[in-house]
Amino acid sequence: MKHENSVEIKREKDVLWKPSYEWYLKTFAIVIGFLTVIFFTLNIVLKPYMRQISPEITPWLNGGNSSKVATE
Repeated sequence: MKHENSVEIKREKDVLWKPSYEWYLKTFAIVIGFLTVIFFTLNIVLKPYMRQISPEITPWLNGGNSSKVATE
């Protein structure tokens, strides 16, 4: 007997579509691939606008030659 104010509980068989693990994996791969392409594209396009950091500030970016930078 159904009442007008009762809330019906949806059962799993009543759901029209439920994504599978394969769908989640494919969607995740597409999103990660898209973000990777956007990152490298922006890196190439914006390369002229990146500031140059001097090797004295970041000696680890100078190929590990921190002693060469310190003596100069």
